Amino acid sequence: MKVVLLTDVKKLGKRFDIVEVADGHAANALFPKKLAEPATGDALRRAKEFHDQIKIGKAIKEDLIEKNLKAIESVTIHIDAKANEKGHLFQSIHERDLAARLKSECHADITPDAIKLASPLKEVGTYTVDVWWHGKKGSFKVIIDAAAHK
Repeated sequence: MKVVLLTDVKKLGKRFDIVEVADGHAANALFPKKLAEPATGDALRRAKEFHDQIKIGKAIKEDLIEKNLKAIESVTIHIDAKANEKGHLFQSIHERDLAARLKSECHADITPDAIKLASPLKEVGTYTVDVWWHGKKGSFKVIIDAAAHK
């Protein structure tokens, strides 16, 4: 019997999946617990609408990712940080610091876990920082200058 799942069911499928199950399993386990409903025309239409909304949501998300990565490609972030005479920073710069600067300077909503640094930035200089977000890659430049300290 074909049924439309109303919730995620372990070993069967996810919500609004259309699956084939034994008649007894559907009648005795799935229908009484309201985990599934028979695959009628109305139920199939609702399942299709749900999957269409998921596809639209994914397309919008992909478009947003593309726009954010393109927005940061031409970005150069300038950071003035306290450093000693040899150019070593007193406080290293981490992914969360860079994500905050991207958000404030170019309104790109990039999460810190998408920014890939081999290690925190600890010296004055120019760096190219990679961003891997949902399988797509972008990058931006960071210039760290020694701040004048008293």
